[in-house]
Amino acid sequence: LGNIVSKLINDGEHQQAIVLLHKILDIEKNIVGESHPWVANDYLWLGYCSYFTENYTEIEPYLNHYIDIYKKTYGDKSEQSRNAQTTYAALLNNLAEYYFNAENYSEAIRIEQIVADNRKQILGEYHADYIESLTNLGKYWNWLGLQNYNNGNYSEACSNFHKATAIRGNALGEDHPDYVISLSNISACYAITENYTEAIKYGTKAVEIKKKLSGEEDTQYLMYLESLADLHAKKGNFSEAVKLQTNVVKGYKKTVGTNQPKYTNALHNLASFCFYDKKYSDAVNYETQFIETLKAIKGTEHSDYNNAINEFLRLLNAVAWNEFNQKNHEDAIRYKTQEATIIKENSGEDTTYAVVLEDLAFFHFKKYHYAEAIQIEQQATEIFNQILGEKNPKSLAASEQLAKYLHASAWFDSMKGNYTDAIKQATQAANIYKCIKGELSSEYALALGNLAGYNHKNGNSEEAVKISYQATEIKKQMYGEASTEYYS
Repeated sequence: LGNIVSKLINDGEHQQAIVLLHKILDIEKNIVGESHPWVANDYLWLGYCSYFTENYTEIEPYLNHYIDIYKKTYGDKSEQSRNAQTTYAALLNNLAEYYFNAENYSEAIRIEQIVADNRKQILGEYHADYIESLTNLGKYWNWLGLQNYNNGNYSEACSNFHKATAIRGNALGEDHPDYVISLSNISACYAITENYTEAIKYGTKAVEIKKKLSGEEDTQYLMYLESLADLHAKKGNFSEAVKLQTNVVKGYKKTVGTNQPKYTNALHNLASFCFYDKKYSDAVNYETQFIETLKAIKGTEHSDYNNAINEFLRLLNAVAWNEFNQKNHEDAIRYKTQEATIIKENSGEDTTYAVVLEDLAFFHFKKYHYAEAIQIEQQATEIFNQILGEKNPKSLAASEQLAKYLHASAWFDSMKGNYTDAIKQATQAANIYKCIKGELSSEYALALGNLAGYNHKNGNSEEAVKISYQATEIKKQMYGEASTEYYS
């Protein structure tokens, strides 16, 4: 029967071999008893054949019977037991690998730990087979961590990664790529739970070791460095993020070239970090490089380019308003002008363009550039009127803003004694208020009052009296003769 089993195994007929092995096992138990090495070897072959018939849950019990008989018969320290345990460990190691490939990482770890303990005891902790088991354990713990990470079990994942790191450090040494991977995984796990201090700690260590192993021009090193820069940014250390990301951009430019996504994305991230570090000029400069590079790679019709343009516009808008709030009006005007130019080139003179023109007019107004403010607001108003109609709320609001700029400019000219221009602008303001607010409105009456004053100071007394009567009549109709508004 044994010879037939051997032939069946050689022929790959493992299921038939198992049937005969059970018959042999029963016969040998009756002849030599249950604790004889022949019986142990039957269990060994049953475990071996079960692996090939995919009866994985039966393998470990068979192998446990095998090893227990050898220990009982020969003792733990005997040569026969040591050889049996070596075979036992090798087969269990294969079983652990099966569970790993089946993504049952917990079971793989449990079995591989048995293998490691066995090999350490029999072979010693410096033997290659024991080191292999530690390496496998590190791998299995790492993958269990990734599984938990992907399932949102971040606390459990972090614990798994720590175990993987400790095992890999002992088995492989800290100057090993797998050890660096485990450090990086710990960092990512802390990052997703927003524990950026710990994330930076492990991320920094991973970067330092990877730099030592591969140098600064290795793409994997640059990826770790970019992750570390992002962690510093998330913690609010934008200066450090800019410093690290600048090295990332330089590294990718040298290693992969400027026409690769790694380089363009690095430029985009650097621009973002510069913005939050209040280095607005650098932010716009890097984002401009990003746009130009993307344009050269994918062309202006690609969705990535259009998305990048929209992001660039948001950046320019944010930078312009930040500069404006810092009283850097000239820089604010420059960036807002650039934003308007890009919109006009890509979309034409649409309502979005008009909105940006309104911002630009406002910036000029705050800088006392009244002529520019009026001219630009007039352009925005015409666009709104043409696209939305004169009665649209946006059109009316733009017209009213234009009237305010005209009113302010008229007052400014009057302070300089330039009453002719003041009268011209005040007349425009009054006409706008009449159009959008109506004749019986306080805004129109006030505009007429100002116009009357400018005419009076310019020596046009008759015109001043005429306009003043008109304003007074409006107040009378609005509030009555007994009102303070009419009396004043």
